[in-house]
Amino acid sequence: MRSAPFLDYVRATRAGSPLPRQEFEIVDRQTLHWIEASGAPIPSPDGKSQWALFVIHDLTSQRKLERIRRDFVANASHELRTPLSIIKGYVETLMDGHETMALDDRTRFLKTIQRHSDRLKYIIDDLLMLSRLESGIPGLKFASIELAAFFLGLAEEYRRRPPTMRSWLTRPDCSGR
Repeated sequence: MRSAPFLDYVRATRAGSPLPRQEFEIVDRQTLHWIEASGAPIPSPDGKSQWALFVIHDLTSQRKLERIRRDFVANASHELRTPLSIIKGYVETLMDGHETMALDDRTRFLKTIQRHSDRLKYIIDDLLMLSRLESGIPGLKFASIELAAFFLGLAEEYRRRPPTMRSWLTRPDCSGR
């Protein structure tokens, strides 16, 4: 176990100085663990030495989940901010110069706004689906399906998505591994 602060906590508790509950990072064979420790000094039965009782809770899984959640929120925020920034920029440009802008340019701007609005919709739909799946709220209905028809439908939905929404599914970091 490699955690000087934790060992100091143990020594102080065994010396008779009860300390409040604390969290520690501990390295064990190249693996990082998080624990929460509470300690209380206890006199030994012979009265000659000081014992201590420690209650230790492993917080490793909780900390890993918190990190994953933070990363997910950061990635989702980035994915939402990009199309929103593009939409905002194009709308501001249209608002400022729509009277003097060529019709072809306005049409191109509006198509870009529509494409990125669709992208936002797909991202939000995916987030809502993840939320429903994670919440455990009933809503899933189990039924027999024809797999070939199901996968053809998925493939068609994939083809209808804009190219920017299809590319994230094939990135190495999004392969589900």
